[in-house]
Amino acid sequence: MVKASLFPPPTPHFFQPFLLGSKSHLNIPVKFFSEHIEGKHEGKTVTLRSDALEETWKVKMEGQRLTHGWKEFVEAHVLGVGDFVVFRHERDMLFHVTALGSDCCEIQYTPSGSRRQEDEEESVEIERSAKEVEKNLTKFVKLTPTSSSFETGRQHLPASFTRVNGLIKPGKIILVDKKGAEWVMELKVEKTNGSIMYMYIMSRNGWSIFCRVNEVRAGESLTLELIRGGASPMLKFCSKMEQPPFEAEASAHKRAKWSQEIKEKTAEGEPSHRTRASKETNANQENLQDKQPCSVSDLLMTKVKHSVVSTLTSIRRFREELKTKEQELEDTLQEIKNLVPCWRTERRRQRE
Repeated sequence: MVKASLFPPPTPHFFQPFLLGSKSHLNIPVKFFSEHIEGKHEGKTVTLRSDALEETWKVKMEGQRLTHGWKEFVEAHVLGVGDFVVFRHERDMLFHVTALGSDCCEIQYTPSGSRRQEDEEESVEIERSAKEVEKNLTKFVKLTPTSSSFETGRQHLPASFTRVNGLIKPGKIILVDKKGAEWVMELKVEKTNGSIMYMYIMSRNGWSIFCRVNEVRAGESLTLELIRGGASPMLKFCSKMEQPPFEAEASAHKRAKWSQEIKEKTAEGEPSHRTRASKETNANQENLQDKQPCSVSDLLMTKVKHSVVSTLTSIRRFREELKTKEQELEDTLQEIKNLVPCWRTERRRQRE
């Protein structure tokens, strides 16, 4: 005979942090949706209730989102950025919602249902700070020039950056390098067949020289900050993204080895690199027919093979670093998920 469990099966829970876009809608976690809702209650209206107020709220569910009616629930509970909401699935489409403040403690409400003043002030301050941070982040843009952009003097700007900052009209644009010098270039617009508009910086030689002054090579990224908008916007150089450590180390080793070889040969009385190169070019043209074709091919194949192996090694090392970072993020997420049951256990002990 199987003994009945002393405790009833736990009701499923999920929680979500309250972010800047959470006032208009809330996303249901993918795993919770697939295990408890998908194929059973899709496209229906959910009912929300809480201990703070006696009334209930009908909220429409569109896919994995809670939409129409969610805003009213948020306003009634005075929720803001930095808060958390914990959903307990009680039956069918009925959820009990517990609101937690930024201190991870349950939000306290007055008998009339309003949030305590100190909690509300803290929530408003957090939301104001979050909006300020988001606004500041839109002023920065990361660009990754290529060999082609250096040759053409044309560098595209992300649409997300140009639209939010009002950079949608052609004209002059000023770039400020790390030394404070100003570079006047053209801000131009390009439209595709679908009427999609793209903005780009144009300067035949100026763009490549600007990057060279800031020590940015093709394939490397630089960050610019918009410090002035209007008819003649101004972007200031902030920083460049360095190469991964293993690539930087390999490049430094190669440059050091090449420099040492030049010094040794120069000390022996050999001509400089440029002079030697010009002489070797003439000699190679005269003696090209004396060399076997296969020797040139073999040398080329060796260089290509070495380049491919080096690239593969770099990709594998980078992939390992990504796996490590991914595991660290998954561990952090699991720790966050464990906060809710620990909090509930502690609260239960305090009540007892």
